[in-house]
Amino acid sequence: MERAGTGQARPDDQKWICTPAPSAWSTNGDPGACCRLVGAGRLGGCGLIVICLFDVNTLLAIADSSHVFHEAIHTWLRANPNVGWATCPLTENGFVRVLCQPNYRGGPFSASEAIEALRQMKEGNPRRHYFWADSVSLTDEAVVRSSRVVGPQQITDVYLVALAVCQRGQLVTFDRSVAWQAVVGATSASVVTPEA
Repeated sequence: MERAGTGQARPDDQKWICTPAPSAWSTNGDPGACCRLVGAGRLGGCGLIVICLFDVNTLLAIADSSHVFHEAIHTWLRANPNVGWATCPLTENGFVRVLCQPNYRGGPFSASEAIEALRQMKEGNPRRHYFWADSVSLTDEAVVRSSRVVGPQQITDVYLVALAVCQRGQLVTFDRSVAWQAVVGATSASVVTPEA
C-alpha cells in the first residue's frame, strides 16, 4: 500500500462504477421489493445495488497491494460492479489501528497517515460509500441470539453481521467461520466470502 497521496491509482480501481443510491430507489430503499438476490453483490432485474460492509481485513486487502487477499478482493470487486460498500466505526478504527502497528509490513503508519489513507479510500472511489453508525447491540435479543455466540473470537464478526442485516446489506470477509446463525434474520447469504 502506498502512503497517502503518493500512489498511483490501480487500473482496476477505475473500473468500479457508480450505481443509484438507495434514496433514488423507487421501492423506498428495499431492494427485495423489485429484485431478487442472484449472487453476492448482484441483483437481478432493475440493477439496484447491494451494500456490503467490509470488515477490517477486507479494507486492508483493498488498500494494501502486498496483502495476501489483495488480488482476490479486487477480482471480486470487478465481478460485482453493482456493490456499494460500507464502513462503520468499528471497521474504520480497526483499519487505522492495524496500519499503526509497529510490525505492520510497509509501516508503521502514523495515525494521521492511516486516517488519510482511509479518507482517500472513501472519497477517491467512484463506487458509492456508506457510513453505518454503530446502531445495534449484542444485548438486543431481537438482533442477536447470544446463546449461539460460543467464544470471544466471534464477538466482532457477529456484531458486523448484525449491523449488515439491520442495514439490509451483507458482510464481506475472508473469515470462513463467521457465526451468522447467531444473528436474527441472517442467512448464509448475509456473509460473502470472496474466493481466495
